[in-house]
Amino acid sequence: MLTIQKGQPNFQLITRQRTCVRESEDIVLNLSKGRVIIYFHNKSGERITKTGYVAFGIDGDRLYFVEADSCEGFKISKTKSEHRGISQISDKAFVEWVRVRRGAYALHQDSKSGLHYIQAIAREDKK
Repeated sequence: MLTIQKGQPNFQLITRQRTCVRESEDIVLNLSKGRVIIYFHNKSGERITKTGYVAFGIDGDRLYFVEADSCEGFKISKTKSEHRGISQISDKAFVEWVRVRRGAYALHQDSKSGLHYIQAIAREDKK
């Protein structure tokens, strides 16, 4: 809760306690029922892969997205909007990595490898 001084009297502003996702962010990491849920906004899924499947690589605070096929990758399912997609992953190590990195991130492209990634800075544990 925030306290705002607006002349007389002072009042407390009651705000929503959940994280708001801005549509300008490309990738959103979330957890639900022991799974990582990745939301792809702004056609980011199409920028990452032409096959519709993606594999993930973790290097410190970076999450890399690698184009894959249907045998090794996770499907990016389309949502109602053609500009968005979603993937769900239940790998335990990935769940633990995301647990402290939930949030919305901009998609970048590594100049050396050409791979897309997000820089997901660890925060306090939000179990």
